[in-house]
Amino acid sequence: MVAVDSSEYSQHVAEVASRLFQRKDARVLIISVVERPSGPGNEPGLEPEVMKAEQDEYVALHARLSKEFFAVLDPAAQSLIVEGAPAKVICERASALGVDVIVIGTRGRGKLTSAILGSVSEDVIHNAPAPVVVVKKPS
Repeated sequence: MVAVDSSEYSQHVAEVASRLFQRKDARVLIISVVERPSGPGNEPGLEPEVMKAEQDEYVALHARLSKEFFAVLDPAAQSLIVEGAPAKVICERASALGVDVIVIGTRGRGKLTSAILGSVSEDVIHNAPAPVVVVKKPS
């Protein structure tokens, strides 16, 4: 399982994952999670449009990453775009699918920011049903 978001860093995560999954018969699932906006300033009428745009962005990203990094796989890399809380969804899907490993990036925000905002990769590490490879941001 390769978990990516819409950051430019996702390409690096996929590149590292492709080096880990070198067997042509490896089964790869690229997953992205769309978070539903909440809180003040989020008008319910805009939500579906915003979410649709983010889903479309992920469809294009998954296609590009599949072609660039996982084109040699047979079967081809699968794509999954799900709505929900990222860490929870990634762990639930990994458990349901019985994945062997989860590859995820870390943005390296620092301890204070992560303590306030939380860290998806840290939550996945603590709750994943499989080993987790955390890809650091390239320097």
